[in-house]
Amino acid sequence: MAAQINRDSKDSEVKKSMEEQRMQAVLLTGHGGYDKLVTRELPIPKPETGQVLVRVKTSGLNFAELHCRQGLYQVPGGLPPCPFSMGMECAGVVEEVGSGVVQPKVILILYN
Repeated sequence: MAAQINRDSKDSEVKKSMEEQRMQAVLLTGHGGYDKLVTRELPIPKPETGQVLVRVKTSGLNFAELHCRQGLYQVPGGLPPCPFSMGMECAGVVEEVGSGVVQPKVILILYN
């Protein structure tokens, strides 16, 4: 029983710590060259219903995203408004799940 209490206490500390933490994000501020990419510190988002929060360990930009940066890639519904974060290909750990999530599945989110 004591081990369970300690685990709950530790989980609580991790959640509190995440609320205070911020994340680094590379944002596309407009379409064009590399000068349109900026690094910003943002609050860690809270997952909404049906969403998961992933702590990204590594990510990359694929060919389509490089064209997107230049404003050349056509996406159904159009490109998201700037600023937004690219990085469709990533690997990480599910940190938190929103309500209604039973089996976490990671999906693509094109913008913040």
